[in-house]
Amino acid sequence: MLQMNINYLDDEKNVSTIVQKAKEILQHRAELYNRYRRKTVAEIKVPLEYYIANIATGYFGGKAPKYTVKQERNENKKETILRLFEKEVGKNANADELKMIIDYINDYNDLPAFFYELIFDYMTTNACYWITYETVDNDIVFARVPSLQTVAIYDYSTPIQKIGGIRIWQETDKDGFEADMVEIITANSKRYYKNSKKAPKEYKEDIDAREDVKWDLVPFNAVENPDELCIYEPVITLIDAYETVIKNNKHLFEYNDDAKLKITGFKPSNPLMIQDESGKWVKNPERTKEDNLILEAPTFYTPDNSGDINWITKDINDTASENHKKTLIELILMISMIPSVSDISTKEKTATEIERSFFPLEQVLTRADKLFKKELLCMWENIIARINLKKGTEYDFREIQIELERNLPTDKDSMVDMALKLREVLSDETVLNMLPLDIDVESELAKKEEEADVNFQENMERIKNQSNNLQEDNKIVEEDANVEATE
Repeated sequence: MLQMNINYLDDEKNVSTIVQKAKEILQHRAELYNRYRRKTVAEIKVPLEYYIANIATGYFGGKAPKYTVKQERNENKKETILRLFEKEVGKNANADELKMIIDYINDYNDLPAFFYELIFDYMTTNACYWITYETVDNDIVFARVPSLQTVAIYDYSTPIQKIGGIRIWQETDKDGFEADMVEIITANSKRYYKNSKKAPKEYKEDIDAREDVKWDLVPFNAVENPDELCIYEPVITLIDAYETVIKNNKHLFEYNDDAKLKITGFKPSNPLMIQDESGKWVKNPERTKEDNLILEAPTFYTPDNSGDINWITKDINDTASENHKKTLIELILMISMIPSVSDISTKEKTATEIERSFFPLEQVLTRADKLFKKELLCMWENIIARINLKKGTEYDFREIQIELERNLPTDKDSMVDMALKLREVLSDETVLNMLPLDIDVESELAKKEEEADVNFQENMERIKNQSNNLQEDNKIVEEDANVEATE
């Protein structure tokens, strides 16, 4: 996290210093991400970082955020807040309309994919970022920007406020120079800078590329781990220790595979080393032939009873080695709060039992949950303000509620039973949202309403037909009665 005064951020002569500070943060993130990728050449790789990051990302980001719009129906509460705080709450003329707008924007931006990528960045590099902009077709876009290129900038207020962000990437110019391209986003503008081969530490602004920002807030969102730790960073040294144990065992096995043969009570006919014509000591080829004959011989005899022959090997305490590895794995998973999926998969567990096994991870991610909700709501505050300004509406972003669901197996039968039991208490829409089914609630409610209309019309037609039939029957009865009376 970078902190500075907004006036310092706006001064071009300070760009070089800002870039240098940002690069220090980005270098650390690159090292963390390389631990996840493990693209470097290494003798032994046990990418537990990959396992930890993907389990945490799938659990926290496997399901897209769920948005609802609350409607304040307590008139006394609304009047009290208006009287004491001069704030009008629950003034949306149509909360359903606001929900449709939110759903449209989320669908346009492929919310599930967008959210998963943000969580992946957060887990692997300790931060994630995205920007908001409006296209020429008036579509509002929120797009992820890589955390390996981006750093948020805050001021010194209490609480601290986000005043901008800086993005740095490299481009090769026409002279083959790897130039730093710098973008600085604030509440007022987007400014672009570039260094040169002649002045690699100086950054000049591209005045023609400057863009004015027309949003109420900075159109730049950030979620940074307050401790500057990614999910697996606290256990990196333990992972290194685990790899060392495996590497040492590998070396022992390799040594024993190529072990030397020890023979006592026997003297070879040829010396091991001889001198060549220049007087240099070299390996004796005759001795090599003699050793190979001995190794290939089906039987070997020593000249006296004191002789012996065996391989020189190193003993491997397999029990101690396996216990050491087991301890390291348990420590790695315990400290990172990641459940052992192998234990889960080898036993038949209910959805509730699996959820309990993820309880430690849930505690670690509680802080992240709050940070993401806060920043997503901040994004919608900006979007709603822009819609209100352009369309003359009065939507209130504070009426938006965000729920971050966890991606875990669910006991569908139990959840369906619970939802059905609440039908008398909750609305049909709420009950349908509770179901663990991939359905479009609005579409289903519309279909149900259509079916109700059709059934109503059919019932009315049936009643009408029955009434007509009854009238016909009564008429026939009356005619028969009149005929009998005449006779």
